[in-house]
Amino acid sequence: MTDTNHYDFYDERALNKFSLETYVIQLSNPFEPVVDKLIDGHIDKIKKLNESYVGLEKRIAKPRKQDDTDELLVELSDVIQERTWLIDEIIALAEMKIIYAYKFLETHLKRVLRASLVVEHTKELHRWDAIKSFLKTKNILIENLKGYKEVNQLREVNNAIKHSDEYTERLKGIPEFSASKVFTFNALNKFYTRVKGAPSDFLHALCFAISSELYDFDQDKLEKIAQDIAKRMDKKDAELLIERIRENYL
Repeated sequence: MTDTNHYDFYDERALNKFSLETYVIQLSNPFEPVVDKLIDGHIDKIKKLNESYVGLEKRIAKPRKQDDTDELLVELSDVIQERTWLIDEIIALAEMKIIYAYKFLETHLKRVLRASLVVEHTKELHRWDAIKSFLKTKNILIENLKGYKEVNQLREVNNAIKHSDEYTERLKGIPEFSASKVFTFNALNKFYTRVKGAPSDFLHALCFAISSELYDFDQDKLEKIAQDIAKRMDKKDAELLIERIRENYL
């Protein structure tokens, strides 16, 4: 091998390692600011409707001479209906933020696995248990990674929103939902605020864990590789492999 080939290998390895470890830096959530703007607008409308509601209740309780009580009641009913609709809407928008946050995690998780660990069929990894089992074969325990607890809770809430209007037993262990039997905007918003940074934290930790597995070699890892090869390769082939490896570093 020539020096150029050696540096080609070195550059490719360094570039791959750098790309993996900096992957998360370029990521952003474009959905959040758009939805937050809609939610803020709805909340402003709800506040104004609350003021109208209080004013109408006072006028109905103590009507003035020019007031038509029936008209006031109709107006009050309209306020209640619009406020109810807006509350349902911000709950739906808060749920969408959570669903997108998990989709964001799921999409980039598959991209990382496909690019770094050469996983061709990521559809097989749509289940959380399958992902955990697969990464365990790569000596990566995802439950030890930063952000795991929060993204696992995000997964649970995402599933509850998408597949059922009822709370599951698992949601009782999540603090924002432990005291209620239905989704409320305040609970959803509080939960999202707490976990929204977790997907990036988790992906960042996972990228470094994969990088370590692929590119870092301590004595224990080298010994295991040597033993695995010795179990499957005779001396002649092993010597040939050693020579081929050495040539790549000349």
